Amino acid sequence: MDACVVGIGCEAAGDDGVGPAVIAWLRARGVRRGVTLRAAADSSALLDALLESTGLVVVVDAVA
Repeated sequence: MDACVVGIGCEAAGDDGVGPAVIAWLRARGVRRGVTLRAAADSSALLDALLESTGLVVVVDAVA
């Protein structure tokens, strides 16, 4: 099964930056074939991931 992990957040914009930090952590450790990793400053990337993915979409974000 294909999967896409989207990490949302931007530390420079006063956000927590958790999503991109998780994506960086996953990239450093490697993921299995068929898994796409995306880091995005805002949730607009989520729409692209949903439209392009043929499998699971996992969203990583944090809110206060």
